[in-house]
Amino acid sequence: MIDIVAPNLEDLYIGSFSRDLDVINNAASKSIKHLKLSAVAVNDQWLESIFSNLPNLEICHFVSCLSLRIMKISSYRLKLLEIVTCCNLIAVDLDTPNVIVIPKDMRENLLPPLYGAKRLHIKIMDQTNYSVVDVVDSLLWISPQVDTLSVDQGRSLNSLIKFTYRDAANEDEKPCCASQAWKCWRHELKKVKLQNFARTELEKLRNYFLTNTDTLSIIENPSECSL
Repeated sequence: MIDIVAPNLEDLYIGSFSRDLDVINNAASKSIKHLKLSAVAVNDQWLESIFSNLPNLEICHFVSCLSLRIMKISSYRLKLLEIVTCCNLIAVDLDTPNVIVIPKDMRENLLPPLYGAKRLHIKIMDQTNYSVVDVVDSLLWISPQVDTLSVDQGRSLNSLIKFTYRDAANEDEKPCCASQAWKCWRHELKKVKLQNFARTELEKLRNYFLTNTDTLSIIENPSECSL
């Protein structure tokens, strides 16, 4: 256990070569604005309390924190969150209204943070000011090979998007895919199934997928889609 008593400390970096360094006690260092933990044994319970103990935290990095499984963060001041090679992480729950969004024109140069994720579930807290297309577009960059996207919009049923990808084993790669370490969903996507969306949302999503992919063959509109 590491105890830190430094009331004026603003930047803190803790790293371990053994990957089993115990969690830190930072209750007496409430001025920290920038925190980076590398190969530290951070557990889920400690993580839930850290942001209440660090009210000024704006930038947070977690690198190779292998004991993390469920990350639940609530912070009004947090602007930047980086998660790298936390291989056992299975869920992330964020309530961080001021986290800076990565600009769209920078995405092609950055590795998608959840490339291997197959299922995503999100909850829209503010129903009055969001675009379903913008949300889906951002999530497809975050997780470009997702199979199922579930969206809780406060309705009786969650909205669902199910993706089917083509088998590209025997086909030539597109230039954008060949230059990247990950596959571009725009060229891999074969079928999209939309379920429980309002009619206007359904139309916008249909146009979005038809505009942004050249291999899409079928878009299904199940009868249970709301009007």
